[in-house]
Parts: sequence; structure tokens; C-alpha cells
Amino acid sequence: MKRRSFVKYTSLATITVLVPVTSCNSISKKDTALSLPVDLLNIMSEDGVAELGNNYLHNFPLEANADILKSLIVQNKNIPSKKLIDQKVQFEIKDDFIKGDTLILNGWVLSITEARQCALYSLIQ
Repeated sequence: MKRRSFVKYTSLATITVLVPVTSCNSISKKDTALSLPVDLLNIMSEDGVAELGNNYLHNFPLEANADILKSLIVQNKNIPSKKLIDQKVQFEIKDDFIKGDTLILNGWVLSITEARQCALYSLIQ
């Protein structure tokens, strides 16, 4: 094999492998922070979280959109870091429980923010 052919085919193979991998990884760190109900993941599986999310979406079909859920979970879209998003979401969850903004899904009492996180998680999985 000539060197020119080798370089050409190697480059094509590399592009063929990398393009699908990079295009599928479009979930940002902020999206991940918004969609991961950390407290729930400590006590249940990811499948359980996704099931809660699907149940929420079944009961609230108007919120069955990732962008809508993101805006409902954290109203301020200009939060600069994942750490600050995590803190804001944890504050919202505690505030929901204080206000009584809760609902029951599959026997679990969840804050509305946690339920929306589960729904977002189920959508982006």
C-alpha cells in the first residue's frame, strides 16, 4: 500500500469513527446537572428514575419537552457553572417541600422540581 493511500484511508476511518461519537454527545454539563435528581439516584436505580419521569410526563403531557422542563427546573438560564446549578436545584427542591409543592409518583413523594428532573432525565436518555 502506498503511503498516500494509507494516510487517506486512515484519515477517513478516523473521521468515520469520531463524527458519530461527537455528534451523539450533545448533552451539556448543565443539562446533566438539571436532569440528575442526585438524592433519588442515591436510593434508586437510573431505570427507576426514568420510570418516575415517564409517569410524570404521562400525567403532564404539556411539559413533555426538554427545553420546557429545563426552564421550569431553573428559571435563571444564565447560571455559569454546574456546581451553581446543583446548588440552585437543591434549593428549589427544599423550597418545594417547604411550600408543599409535592406530588406522588409510583408511591414516592417528590418535590415538583425532582419530578421534573426525572422527566428530563427520561427524555434525554
